[in-house]
Amino acid sequence: MKLTRENKGKGKLYNRGAWLFTIPAFIPLFLLSIVPLIQAVWTGFTDLQAGLGFQPKFIGLENFRRLAGDIFFWDSFEIGVIWALAVTTLSLFLGFGLALLLNQNLRFLGLMRVLSLVPWAMPPVIVAIMWQILLNPGIGPVDSILRFFKLPFADKYLLGDFGTAFPTVVVIGAWVGMPIITVSILAALQGIPQEVIESAKIDGANAW
Repeated sequence: MKLTRENKGKGKLYNRGAWLFTIPAFIPLFLLSIVPLIQAVWTGFTDLQAGLGFQPKFIGLENFRRLAGDIFFWDSFEIGVIWALAVTTLSLFLGFGLALLLNQNLRFLGLMRVLSLVPWAMPPVIVAIMWQILLNPGIGPVDSILRFFKLPFADKYLLGDFGTAFPTVVVIGAWVGMPIITVSILAALQGIPQEVIESAKIDGANAW
């Protein structure tokens, strides 16, 4: 009984120490994420306007009532839903295909796996600048490829018109989100025992 009580006391001490070690990581998370989130939610219930230095007043759900009747909001909401579904679906298919490729015995496999994480590691600002340069008509490599193969939209800025900008942004979003899906599926593929794969081949399973 004495030994059990001592072990319980040590366990409580270790748990207390673990919580103390999380405080340095929790403080910036609280100040930079949780507090701004609460402040942003509270702002939605006030009449605060950007650039005007007066004391905001609580107006309840008035902002949301006006938003519900705004046609531009619903148009933006529809575009956002379509974008999210399209990017998620395309990222899933591209990530799955890349994970299958990286699961093979290829040369420079380690380097390829590292390079597959580059889109995820790049800051959003750098991604935006890079794709603006790539899609620039006349000097961008994407436009050069379109002109070389005489494909449509050559010599046209793909981000300058909604009809071409939206699918282009969907592709860019899928490119950025693809590494997370690739790593997740690749980890799952790596966890499949080789005996299971060999048994499936013996039973007549093909690549699909």
